[in-house]
Amino acid sequence: MPDGTLEEAGQRMEPDELAQVLKEAAAGWPTKEAAVALLLEHDYWVPRIAYSHPGLRRTDPETGRVVDLDWKALATGVTDGRLTGSTSQQAVLSVALSLVVPGFLLDLQRAVSSLGAFHTAAVLRAIATAADYPELGPKDPESDPDDIGPAGQEASLFELDYEPPSWYPRPGGRDA
Repeated sequence: MPDGTLEEAGQRMEPDELAQVLKEAAAGWPTKEAAVALLLEHDYWVPRIAYSHPGLRRTDPETGRVVDLDWKALATGVTDGRLTGSTSQQAVLSVALSLVVPGFLLDLQRAVSSLGAFHTAAVLRAIATAADYPELGPKDPESDPDDIGPAGQEASLFELDYEPPSWYPRPGGRDA
């Protein structure tokens, strides 16, 4: 059972399986949906937690089934320096945590200064989604030719008319 630590021992879980659990756990909570979508789009933290950090997964005590992330343990791991990554990886995770964990402090200047165009667009979409405006986003981001996202997609593809993945939260709560 998870105890909120960053232990490396424990049951390995496939990233796709954890992704599905996270989407189910976030359903109906726009800020959490946005945070999960950001982590899934970034594609670093979910596999890392799935493979290496069972203490950051919350399980049902009766069934042992993983039901969510232990968001508070994840935040603690970041703030105390035990869970590390590159500056952009840390920034994306910090933005996601700031959308879910009450009181999690985000140094936005530090976070955004470490992001390239692809991840800036992802963060902007997450913030817009959390505010129930997922149709908003970068209209024409400056694209760094070396800033390539998942599957070789250039950041410049993420314009307002970009069709997000099918699992990304859709507009629906606001009148146009």
